[in-house]
Amino acid sequence: MRAQTPYRDADPLGALVSEHPVSIVQQGIRIGVGLFCLLVALDCVALPLFFMPEHEGVELTSLLVFGGAGLVFGALSIWTFSHFSRARGQRVEVHEEGLRIGRGKDTKDVRFHDITSVGGLFWEALGDAPPEVSALWIDDREGNRLRLPTPVRDPYALGRELAARTFEHRLEEAEQRIQEGGRAFFGRCKLDELRLYLGEEDAVLRQEVRRAKLSSRWIEVRLASGGKRLVPTEEVPDADVLLVMLRPKAEA
Repeated sequence: MRAQTPYRDADPLGALVSEHPVSIVQQGIRIGVGLFCLLVALDCVALPLFFMPEHEGVELTSLLVFGGAGLVFGALSIWTFSHFSRARGQRVEVHEEGLRIGRGKDTKDVRFHDITSVGGLFWEALGDAPPEVSALWIDDREGNRLRLPTPVRDPYALGRELAARTFEHRLEEAEQRIQEGGRAFFGRCKLDELRLYLGEEDAVLRQEVRRAKLSSRWIEVRLASGGKRLVPTEEVPDADVLLVMLRPKAEA
């Protein structure tokens, strides 16, 4: 029997750090909601047939009302069960060098260095702690957007790990794009050497930004003029990077 060399057994992503399977509680909720919607849909079909007097027949209005409700709840049931089916067995594994996403043998490996953007919900943390992150998707260097299974067990632990291990190179690449005379894109927001764009037609000078911080799950930008802007973090991938880049030079 031929002996295997150690590198043949080694995981290319390195040692496993943590595992984050889809939440069992959430899967149970999906089943419950799906069954409820299915029962309501069946009731909507049965009620006009069993509770209408035979000699009166079934009125067209009743058919339309109950039939429409049955279609809506039936569609909701299918939608909920499909989410349950897609999420079943899904997990995110954090390794020393990257993430493994999927279930069984149907997985995709992504190295931390190849993650160019992290999107999701960024929440205000207590004190000076880094923001809490519930990551929903990542972009890689090939331009692919990978949706993470949701919700997973310990989502904030996964978000912290993902944000911390990719923050430095995400920040460096955003700064490099600006130094080369371009813009750094953060979903709804854009940033160049002189301006911060908070929408298609809403731009402010960077020197007018007195402070940018998280307020709950919103990015709150306070201006020297006394005004402020609020942008939901789910519309701003790499919100942690944007906030650092908007700090006054003395704080950075």
